[in-house]
Amino acid sequence: MNVEEKESMLTCSSGHTNPKNSVICSDCGLPLIDYRQETDWLLQRLTDKAVHIVPHIDGSFIGVGTTGTQVVVDFFDSYVQENPDISFLNIDSNGSLEIVPKSEAAGIRFHHYNIAVPTTGGTIYSGIGEQAVSQDRQLESYVRSSGIMREDAGQTVFVTGAIGGGTASGVGPSVAHLCKTCNPEISIVAVLVAPSSNEADHIHLNAFYGISRMLNQNSQHNADMILLMNFDRLRRVRGIGRFGEELRIEKIVAYQLRLLQLNLQHSGIARMCRISKSMKTQIFVPCLAIGRSMEIFGSIENILESAVAFPLAETERNNVTASYLLLRIPNRLAEDFPEGVVVEEFEKWNKRHIPALASSLVQIVQTDDQSDRVDACVLLGGDGLSGALRDTIEGYRKFKTRLGTSARWDECGLSPQKLQEAEEVMDNYDWSMYQLRVNENGDPSEGEVPDEDPQIL
Repeated sequence: MNVEEKESMLTCSSGHTNPKNSVICSDCGLPLIDYRQETDWLLQRLTDKAVHIVPHIDGSFIGVGTTGTQVVVDFFDSYVQENPDISFLNIDSNGSLEIVPKSEAAGIRFHHYNIAVPTTGGTIYSGIGEQAVSQDRQLESYVRSSGIMREDAGQTVFVTGAIGGGTASGVGPSVAHLCKTCNPEISIVAVLVAPSSNEADHIHLNAFYGISRMLNQNSQHNADMILLMNFDRLRRVRGIGRFGEELRIEKIVAYQLRLLQLNLQHSGIARMCRISKSMKTQIFVPCLAIGRSMEIFGSIENILESAVAFPLAETERNNVTASYLLLRIPNRLAEDFPEGVVVEEFEKWNKRHIPALASSLVQIVQTDDQSDRVDACVLLGGDGLSGALRDTIEGYRKFKTRLGTSARWDECGLSPQKLQEAEEVMDNYDWSMYQLRVNENGDPSEGEVPDEDPQIL
């Protein structure tokens, strides 16, 4: 009997062989066991058990692509000492994951995973990255091992990366989708860097497609909130760390993760995600004021003005409908800035600068810092995408016109249908934000169609 024939037979406990589909042994009448099926079932049960005994994780930080992994490592090395309630997963492609933490803090899980993504002339396209995830058989287990628990509404995942790269734009949304599959109740915040204006057009194609997938995939939001920053603006920001050091681009994004993580401990992020989902506002532009001295700035109002003077992506204040403030104050200054006073100051500022405001939120965190430096992160949401992604939309248009042959479509892992879906997602988001603004202002009335349909494309 050859191997194929043996595999098609079942054996009873007495050693008699029977055809594959048999239930009872034809020789002795004993029940038959499909050992391969039983083994697969046992392994699945053990896997499920392992998932359920993973300790509760409040937040998981997932870096995707070179920039994303660098941001997560900077965040880990600079701000994480010992906190068993958070975990880390870095994902890069084709064996290029070389950025690792200097040392792993006690009680912290830091996982790494390399995914095989085919390249075209050394370039990774978002569609190819997306296909690679669909063919990968191990990534989901790494996502689960990072602490994603079923039906745990208290969990938040932060996914970060430079959305112009094929790994971040293709793999990143798919990872967010996996997290939602593992735990539909989870909150997902994507912290994304949009490409520079002088990047190649295919980079903007990646960014356009990746953001559309973060917004919506198969009628499901992959990210509840997207904090969108522009690379050109980020490199013009000058931030000062706790020890007086100047913060480069990745460290600025890492420090933003720090502010988010501090508020995670006070349930502030989950509240923001719930509000954003109820308003269907997903895109937010961060405005940062890092290390502002109260001796110099004197008031919360001045710090707010400092933060919003230079948004990290283009946004029009008149179009903003949601304004959230994350504030870090040293303990020694806490008495001077009680929550009621800060909320009042923020409401006054919103009233002056954001006429269409529908929702605002203040989250204050006190830290054991003996300096007089305050950090503020203002998140402005509700504006359309045509401003924040102007360069990306233009680059996408140019590249799309060059996708004339089926061979070029195959190289990108995309199709006219997929790009049409991406455009519809982007246009629908802009349209819903427009409706939210006009309904908030009361003119035109609810349901009235404007003279101009605010489409991106």
